[in-house]
Amino acid sequence: MCIRDSFLHIPYASPLDRLMTTVDVFANPFRRGGGNSANLALGAGAAVLSLKSGDVSALIPESFIAGTPEEYFRYLSFLIESPELLSAVKAEQFQHNARMRDQKAFLANLQKMVRLAGERYAARQGGARLSETVFAPEPLMARAG
Repeated sequence: MCIRDSFLHIPYASPLDRLMTTVDVFANPFRRGGGNSANLALGAGAAVLSLKSGDVSALIPESFIAGTPEEYFRYLSFLIESPELLSAVKAEQFQHNARMRDQKAFLANLQKMVRLAGERYAARQGGARLSETVFAPEPLMARAG
């Protein structure tokens, strides 16, 4: 079987999220963009393959990013030829994507970075501790009433 026979190009369409549930491998084209489609594919449990350039490579673990087109197609062939490897890649990428979507972890990390930025700013200003006041928003209910 020729690898070319295994590809289907589908232009972006609103039901793309449902379509991604039928995809085994999202092979991102050699271009910038594709992050939303790749994110939908990851959320649906597909494996995603990308070169280093573009936003798709930020969505998957670095070990799944091809450095060259030759490496990309070699890896794609491995995924097509080995159902066990494909299954393992899907599982690892799905878990990675779930960690990236974890809103509690994102908020905790964001708060940590804001505190660090405040402490570094304070250190440059002569030592006043600002980390307690840099990120202290008024409660939503207080603003609404």
